[in-house]
Amino acid sequence: MVHGGKNIIDSVNENEIRLEQNENEIRLEQQRAEIAARKKREIEMQQQLELEEESCLELKQVFDATAAGEVEFKREKLKRLHTKLQSIRQEIKDNHVEYLKERQELADSNDEAAMNLRQKFLIIDNFVPAEERSRLINLAQFDENTDNWLLKKEKRFFRPGDRPVAHDYRRPISDYAITHAIPSSGIRYRAENVLDLKLDMPIRTTQDYVRPTICPQVKAAVKNVIKQDTENNRIVVKLAPHGFSMRGISKTELEGRYNKASRNTIEVHNNYRQPDEKGDELSFNMPYFPDLHNHPNIPRNETDCWFSLVRNYSKHNL
Repeated sequence: MVHGGKNIIDSVNENEIRLEQNENEIRLEQQRAEIAARKKREIEMQQQLELEEESCLELKQVFDATAAGEVEFKREKLKRLHTKLQSIRQEIKDNHVEYLKERQELADSNDEAAMNLRQKFLIIDNFVPAEERSRLINLAQFDENTDNWLLKKEKRFFRPGDRPVAHDYRRPISDYAITHAIPSSGIRYRAENVLDLKLDMPIRTTQDYVRPTICPQVKAAVKNVIKQDTENNRIVVKLAPHGFSMRGISKTELEGRYNKASRNTIEVHNNYRQPDEKGDELSFNMPYFPDLHNHPNIPRNETDCWFSLVRNYSKHNL
């Protein structure tokens, strides 16, 4: 299987070789650090041994009674110190030479890295778009273990785009079919909406709102009065100040309502007359309302009282 002009097995082998080389370099760096630490410990131990030897010689030295022995001892000690001084100076010189060499190498490597960096920046500024450059800078990350810059994996959210279409149809269609797929030309070139069906209306389960002919509060009050007076075998009619409207009802329908109401009216047993303060008489045990006596909607005689009773009863029971 080939990918990008290379064999996958060869690319895997190259990656393994690179990993081994990196591991070997890390191992060599560790070994160099261990060798340097060992040399430092050896030098410290050598200096400590020399100090101990000098102290032991001074303790074991037995001076003669004359000054010649002491002078000889001092001369030997001076030679040892001079030899030690020469060795230290040589070591300092060697270290200085090594330091200068390493400094020159670091300066050369720094110059080379700066030159490569300027070259790469020149290429980036002239051949790489600004958006791509900012993206790479954000992805760059320094790895302390490998002492190298790495690129982090970028999280990309791929959203599949819409299918490119020439016309806004679900299926491919030609311009000729589009021009001939008009409703009046039949269904030959139609890809959808082949049949034009009428709406299938459901059965109606609601009714239109009918406004009541009488106020619900007045109707409830009259029903309550009729119920209470029915128990006492009498009917008391209490008309509202505004009366009842009879507009929109024919004479025949009104007579039918009156007849039906009269058949349903409770028989009144106490039919005696009760005079009022002015001498008028009301029948059917009609109570006297002093505050409504002069109202234009209040019945004035027995006939008006009867029709008011039947009208009121028909309004609430039909």
